[in-house]
Amino acid sequence: MENETKNKKIGILIKLCVLGVIVILIMLGGCIGGDKEEPDGGDIVGGDKDEHGCIGSAGYIWSDDVGACIREWELDENQKKAAKIVVEPLSFYVTVISVDVARCPGCFVVHLQRNDNREQLTVTLDNWNVKSEELTGEVCSNAGGNWNNCSNKCQLDNQGRDGVACTMQCEALCECAGIAGFGCPEGYVCKMPEGIADALGYCIPDEKETPSADDSKNECTSDSDCIPLPSDCHPTECINKKYEGEYTKPAVCTEIFMLEAAYNPEDCLCVKGKCMNKNIGRTSMEGDNLTPAECLSKGGRTVNTVDGETCSENETNIGAVGGFISPNICCLVVDSFDACVNAGNPVMESYPRQCKTSVGKTFTEELKEPIEPAEQENATKHTCTEEEKQAEICTMEYAPVCGFKPDGTSKTYGNACGACADKADYWITGECAERMSLEDAIEIANNGSSECAEKGELTNNSFYNADTKTWWIDLNMKEEFKKDYCNPACVVSEDTKLAEINWRCTGIPPENEIKEEICTTPSGKTMNLSEALAIADAGECAKEAIITANYQCNNNTGTWWIDIEPFTEKEGCSPACVVDIETKTAEINWRCTGLIT
Repeated sequence: MENETKNKKIGILIKLCVLGVIVILIMLGGCIGGDKEEPDGGDIVGGDKDEHGCIGSAGYIWSDDVGACIREWELDENQKKAAKIVVEPLSFYVTVISVDVARCPGCFVVHLQRNDNREQLTVTLDNWNVKSEELTGEVCSNAGGNWNNCSNKCQLDNQGRDGVACTMQCEALCECAGIAGFGCPEGYVCKMPEGIADALGYCIPDEKETPSADDSKNECTSDSDCIPLPSDCHPTECINKKYEGEYTKPAVCTEIFMLEAAYNPEDCLCVKGKCMNKNIGRTSMEGDNLTPAECLSKGGRTVNTVDGETCSENETNIGAVGGFISPNICCLVVDSFDACVNAGNPVMESYPRQCKTSVGKTFTEELKEPIEPAEQENATKHTCTEEEKQAEICTMEYAPVCGFKPDGTSKTYGNACGACADKADYWITGECAERMSLEDAIEIANNGSSECAEKGELTNNSFYNADTKTWWIDLNMKEEFKKDYCNPACVVSEDTKLAEINWRCTGIPPENEIKEEICTTPSGKTMNLSEALAIADAGECAKEAIITANYQCNNNTGTWWIDIEPFTEKEGCSPACVVDIETKTAEINWRCTGLIT
């Protein structure tokens, strides 16, 4: 009996628990269902519709101008115009969800939603005209394409490239090609990166990927003419800025950064009369490689080396060219001093300057004839410092100086500040005055009574010494007058109008006899004496003084010190020509003690 009573109690408890669960479910069902209409899954939230179906709580109001529900603050005048064109032929009320700006004038993508059944519509405008056929998932699939609601153009365009940052923003695209060999509908072509086997692409309208700048709009005469294409968030093209008004700027852009995009006017170059994006081909932030535009702007050509092709004999490889799947290099014809410098080769600051290519060819700068050095006997000479060359404002006081530029030309400036600010190398007090021309000096040197003409032949190497008012013209001596260890020059005086030979004899044996004389830097670099003498003879040392046979190596500083006899002496000084082994340059160290011997 006791067991039966217990079983009945347990059965009653179970029934009560089940009944309680049923009641709770009914109550929850009432809460879930309620009297409110269940949302139908539309994108626009809110149930307060006006007579046109506009939902005010979501920010949408009726626009008589557009003929649709819009968010006033989201659309500019051009976007409203585009929406109106799309809405006008419709027989039902719609809400304008968004209007995307495309790259060409009058090109938009308008996204709508019907107010009666929440159906989503997308309409494209091309030059303010509605395109007759839209690329939908159904159209794509029927043509053998792969419709992907979460694809990404940036990722598809940059397959196989490093250093390109793309967001994970989804884009509905009709994908094509790839391993499966997807197709595109009629009127569309497959856009995919070059050189990638079985790459996946996406379908774009035939004849043009997206409207871009035509050739007539990217003509230019200087870099300042060029700007990035205004109608693109991440432009890869540049146009002449005078056409800027013909393009509509995007209202909203995705937050991505593309290495190849031209975001600023400085990214556009005027190359051979055409505006070009200098970042096309950029594959890394460091920019170690040249871009195709940079190679072209330097006067070079891009060479694909995959089949063993390389630069010709008169060309120099000035670097790798990025933006290609196979290896490419930039080949530049080097046949002059300027071309050698443009190719990035080192320049020896001699007089005149010399540039040496990686294959050992040397080109000497052709100097313009310097103009008018100062005439004062006691003129002060000053070398402009880098700080003085950076001056932006100079006083208007008139204290004339004659400034000498790196190309050998000279000019009278109102004061010393103006000369240095104009990047003069140095100035001499007083106005520039006329001086003997090189042609006149050569005529004097070649005069029959001149020892220069009698004993040697003038070369094309020459320089003018403003301090001594003399022209120095290198001589090739006749065999019977040659002297060992000498480098003679014909010196023509402006004051006396006479020419004489300065033998510039160092007493130092030829190169093949002194190669054992080696100087070593702390880092381990070496230079023999003959190379040091060649650098000294080609620089300012030979221009300002006679190089002697006294020399020594300073291993601590990595320099050769060669005593010189200056044409213009300074009291208390014992100058030397210091040749730096690391930089392969030479300069005068006056070693002035202040003591008068």
